Amino acid sequence: MAALQPLVVIIEDDVAMLKALGRVLRAQRFDTVSYASAEEFLEAPPGRAPVCMLLDIQLGRMSGLELHGTLKSRGSQVPVIMMTAFDDEHYRREAQAQGCAGYFNKVQDIDALFELIASLQASQK
Repeated sequence: MAALQPLVVIIEDDVAMLKALGRVLRAQRFDTVSYASAEEFLEAPPGRAPVCMLLDIQLGRMSGLELHGTLKSRGSQVPVIMMTAFDDEHYRREAQAQGCAGYFNKVQDIDALFELIASLQASQK
């Protein structure tokens, strides 16, 4: 029986970005589970623990920061990486205050984002 690939959860409301992130992560030998909203994730979380979660900050009704707060209040220790297309110092400070593993501009910092995911996966071995 083949071992399962490490899982990354992606929560992103931009369908094109969601698909692109999934393709790139799968090419780097990660399994992915994708959700278009925080609510969708909360209704049907994956059946196994992920290496990390990639959360878009601006998701719609519930933001990525709000979802992270909800998960932490439920005792989750899964590393969360915030992503945004609209870098904002307020959001960056809030993500740091919440203890996020990283904060990245989706467009400019994509290589650094994938390096962090690989290091999170390596630290869990």
